[in-house]
Amino acid sequence: METQDVVVATAQECVAALKSLAPGDSQAAKIDRIQLYEQVKRILSAEQATETHAFVQARQAQDTAAGIPASLQCKGIEAEVGFARGESAYLGSALTHT
Repeated sequence: METQDVVVATAQECVAALKSLAPGDSQAAKIDRIQLYEQVKRILSAEQATETHAFVQARQAQDTAAGIPASLQCKGIEAEVGFARGESAYLGSALTHT
């Protein structure tokens, strides 16, 4: 199984595990669950940012190796990242710092 497939399968297992949690039966349990979801979101956001950075670096290295001038490197990457996230190229630009 390829790394991507393992990551997707593991993420799906995590989502299923979170969905299977019993609802909190007290206010304290509900707050604990809210905190858990927030921690998961932060972890996923950090991983997404790391992967985005690695993607930009890889594209820039590829463009450099291909002899593309620096001013033309990473063209369209904003749209790619935005599309991958289900967002606009404008947000993709902010996330890729291009």
